[in-house]
Amino acid sequence: MQETVLHALNRFGLGRLGDEALPGDAPGWLHEQLVASDPGVTAQTPNIRDANEIIVRTDRYNDAKRRDPNSHPENDPAIGPLQMWHQIFERDVFATLRGAVRSATPARERLVMFWTNHFAVSAWATPPNILYAGPYVREAVRPNATGRFVDLLRACLHHPAMINYYSQQDSIGPNSPFGLARHRGINENLAREMLELFTLGLNAGYTQSDVTAVARIITGFSTERQQQTTGFRFRAEMHEPGPQQALGQTFPPGEAGPDALIAFLGTHITTYRHIATKLVQHYINDEAPPGCVGRVTERLRATGGDISAAVLEIALQEEAWVPLTKLRTPIDHTIAIYRALDLDPSTGEPVFRDAIRLGEVMWTPPLVKGWPAAATDWTGGEGLLRRVDLAWRLSGQPNVPEALPLADRTLGGMLSHVSRSRVAVAPTRREALALLLSSPEFMRR
Repeated sequence: MQETVLHALNRFGLGRLGDEALPGDAPGWLHEQLVASDPGVTAQTPNIRDANEIIVRTDRYNDAKRRDPNSHPENDPAIGPLQMWHQIFERDVFATLRGAVRSATPARERLVMFWTNHFAVSAWATPPNILYAGPYVREAVRPNATGRFVDLLRACLHHPAMINYYSQQDSIGPNSPFGLARHRGINENLAREMLELFTLGLNAGYTQSDVTAVARIITGFSTERQQQTTGFRFRAEMHEPGPQQALGQTFPPGEAGPDALIAFLGTHITTYRHIATKLVQHYINDEAPPGCVGRVTERLRATGGDISAAVLEIALQEEAWVPLTKLRTPIDHTIAIYRALDLDPSTGEPVFRDAIRLGEVMWTPPLVKGWPAAATDWTGGEGLLRRVDLAWRLSGQPNVPEALPLADRTLGGMLSHVSRSRVAVAPTRREALALLLSSPEFMRR
């Protein structure tokens, strides 16, 4: 029973936190985690209103400096002292990582991380996204991470971080009033990824004409930087007029069109199959067992896309309880070490820097499809050596536990005889702990 619970903490959560009390049973623990409240949702920051106020004040500062390079606009109450955008980003990402390390609801936190990567945006893609990345996770992803997929899809597509990432505010209906006056056209970036990455999947049978039609339907999606708004604005003057044909459906003109499109894509059986595959790959195996995918797909269909129900369905699969089939990604692995050692990473900065050393930068994926999650993407020689180095450095922290008792608390019988023997004969306490934290078993979940 204890080994099953430890497996659940690793696979569905983020690893055991120190010597926290073990739950009585794994399925009950997972259910309680998924229905628990997320303190990150009720936090006051980061939020889009504060981010937009910083942007507006910065614009005013720059305008004043252009008019008079010798002026001191920071003394203007409407501008005030400038805040450094990268420091705001660091505040948000550090707080998120510290929260993950100390989280009492790590299964929910894992889902937040999963969906943040599924609906990936990069903080460094456009200047506003440095400020928008934190609000995106808090306002779009967190409140919907365990709810209905269509609601999560809608929240992410309406968030300024997503719109800026794909330059959707520059996609203009060519026959709209704005398009006719300015001779501007559509941008297909977001439309393509709506279909390929977020919903139906690459091999769903849609055509280039469908992509173009979807791009026409979502023209008008833009941002609003007035502080009192949520940051999203539908600009009718930029929207392509008239009904549109896409994916065998007719979508009405105006804002009703994208609303209907999101509802259609977010509840489509092919979308459910696509996200079921990604969830099974995340929780069970990089090569998703077809039977598991089919059952999770059906659960999504039967519940109207209930994400929590899908995860609980995964937990019912026999394959989900085969231990150590998933390699931890760099951020995942770093968080697991900090939790196992019961370290308090102060602001969260050490976790951020350590994960960067392993190759993954929080909220800054190199590609639109997010950070890779398969073992083959992270098992190169240099990457593994960096994990060994991280284990060695953190094993030198004061008051860290002894290796074998820690192995029993975090892995139990999942630690192989070979690894246990090597840890047991290590010449020093630090070497023993470093061997455990860099063992094949600890790197996996």
